[in-house]
Amino acid sequence: MIVFQIVNNISIDSFGGGAEMFALRLAEKVSEDLNSHVISVWHYGTDKERQITESLQGKVVIHYLLDAIPMKKADVINLYRKLKKIFTSFPPTVINSHSPLPDVVNFFIKLFMGHKVKAVRTMHTDKEWVPNKCLENWTLNIFPFIFDSEVAISRATKIRLDERPIAKLLKKQSVFIPNGISEGAMNYLKNNPIPARTQNSFKLVTVGRLTEQKGYKYLIEAIRILSDSYILGEKNISLSIIGEGHLKTELLLLTDRYNLTDKIHFLGYRQDVLQIVASSDLFVSSSLWEGIPTVLLEAMALNVPIIATDIPGTKELVVDRQTGILVQPKSPEQLARAISEFVTNPDTSRPFIEAANSYVREYSMVKVKEKYLDIYSS
Repeated sequence: MIVFQIVNNISIDSFGGGAEMFALRLAEKVSEDLNSHVISVWHYGTDKERQITESLQGKVVIHYLLDAIPMKKADVINLYRKLKKIFTSFPPTVINSHSPLPDVVNFFIKLFMGHKVKAVRTMHTDKEWVPNKCLENWTLNIFPFIFDSEVAISRATKIRLDERPIAKLLKKQSVFIPNGISEGAMNYLKNNPIPARTQNSFKLVTVGRLTEQKGYKYLIEAIRILSDSYILGEKNISLSIIGEGHLKTELLLLTDRYNLTDKIHFLGYRQDVLQIVASSDLFVSSSLWEGIPTVLLEAMALNVPIIATDIPGTKELVVDRQTGILVQPKSPEQLARAISEFVTNPDTSRPFIEAANSYVREYSMVKVKEKYLDIYSS
């Protein structure tokens, strides 16, 4: 069996995100059982692309379609030629796409290229094609005719897929398979010593691309509120933001305007994310929308308490006052209050950590792989 994962790109440091990272993990995991390939629509030539290619060598074959954006008319012909060449050498049994553009590529492969292949798409968030709602609605309603299986990574996404009139007419239901985390993250604390916490400091961390989706401006505003108050006493609070993205300059300017450059640190893309998160006192997610955020699962596995926004997907992982604390999106005031609760009362985190660590064991990549293999072979 030859299985392809299609992603936007594998330049996770600058252009890729959670969907791409998950697809790469899935490709690596299923390579234990079958012939595994990844098609990256865009090729940026970054160091991260080279690192990922090298790390997957001997396990996963990576193919690139287009060298640069924006797409030109001639690229459509080149796209067809490259796909035909790839599939002539490696006739696919299954093609699994992740995120909107790869879904469209998969759609046309199934529709026009004549390959007898199972087409699968994984929907990573209930808000695709933002902000083009017209295009989103059109694709969502045409896809059931073409795709053999649709995977929802959250219950909110599954509801949206299954409630489509066309899906009901065709009696097609999506399959719920949440994202999983690697064995490395699951077992990190067993194999790595964590430095002792310093008494007068409190370290916050967040991970994700610097985009509107992550709501970082509200988190920065929350740090400003805390820094202007006397709630924290002598505690030295700091926030590390791990990730790159097009809003970096804007967020740096906002941090400078609030005189928070000594408290908020933009770390860019890092190889040692697990180490940084594990060494932190609190993980904060200020996202405006999500699927199933893998970074929250990793924080749970690392015994780091969580504050997150009360949005679909996220609230399937963070149960308020059980596995963490939920706040309303776009509310720096609520974020600030929740953060101060952890800072001023260290005992707040203990029951959350215990419950979350037990909960996260259901999200291992081993279990996720088996569920995908069932789809691929059915």
